Amino acid sequence: MVENFFKPEKQPYHEIGMYYRIELPEDSIVFRLDEQICKDGAVTLRFKWFPLADIERLKINPAFLKKGLLHLPNSTRHLIWNDE
Repeated sequence: MVENFFKPEKQPYHEIGMYYRIELPEDSIVFRLDEQICKDGAVTLRFKWFPLADIERLKINPAFLKKGLLHLPNSTRHLIWNDE
């Protein structure tokens, strides 16, 4: 569980995020889908599946995920992250 504090365009946000490790079959439909794009107010969000091996070249938010996904804990943790 992560409490993420961030301020895009100076508007403060407090997000509670639950992150889960999953394993999908190689023939899963998510690997065949193109990027998913949606709007959150004036912000455009892009969602796409990538192999973990590609993580270093990607811009990922919240920023802690870049290292956190490569070093997963063995049990549930509560992380407080300030992405300002």
